[in-house]
Amino acid sequence: MARQILLEDLESGFQVTIPGKTFRDSLIITAGELTIKLLHVGKAHTNHDIVVFIPEEKLVVTGDLFNDQNSFGFSINKMVDADRLIRVTDKIIHANREELLIIPGHGEFLTSDDLLNLRNLLQERDNEFSGRNSAVATLEKMIEENGLEFALQNGRKLLHEIESDYYWSEDELSILQQRLQGSGKITAGLEVCKLAVEVFPHSALAYDNLGGAYIRTGEINRARESYERSLQLSPYNRNAEEVLKILRQ
Repeated sequence: MARQILLEDLESGFQVTIPGKTFRDSLIITAGELTIKLLHVGKAHTNHDIVVFIPEEKLVVTGDLFNDQNSFGFSINKMVDADRLIRVTDKIIHANREELLIIPGHGEFLTSDDLLNLRNLLQERDNEFSGRNSAVATLEKMIEENGLEFALQNGRKLLHEIESDYYWSEDELSILQQRLQGSGKITAGLEVCKLAVEVFPHSALAYDNLGGAYIRTGEINRARESYERSLQLSPYNRNAEEVLKILRQ
């Protein structure tokens, strides 16, 4: 249903309004007696997450970074800027000795103790990746620094090395393609999706992402084939079912 509404909006000439003001680390907005601090926490749920802190109200809005006192709105892996998120969280906690009210993207309001617990849990899980080499994180860096063709060529070399110090992650590949497509790099996102089905040929998620990438490039037949393959691998994949209903019309 959501995708159908989105398509109808686009077909009716809906115009996307881009931000008129951006920032790198933080932005302070004064609204009457309130100080609204926008704090960039790096890559986690998206590739440009922020938290909003209003010190006069002891209020912190985290959006989809946190779900509840024990869970996050993102997979914790080498694609997440955990160090930055932890640093920003520490600044908020240490600067305020009074009780904070935390508003997550979903679920009940959280407390200062909940925020501290989430911070420590993030640190603990991030430590599990210490010393490990992510092939996907390396691929992302190569795309940024050397271009797509160089990155794919060397990424496939890592894939076919018999003995390698690098690990491949299905979740990390999915995150990378989302970041690329979200930043307008449609071709790069498609190529990463193709690589994902090479690495994980029995992954419903990989084929689901590939189908979405083909839609973005206008290759509807290939998109339909990808979603059909995803549905074969995961018969209860409701996303694939919904998209196929639209594609088959």
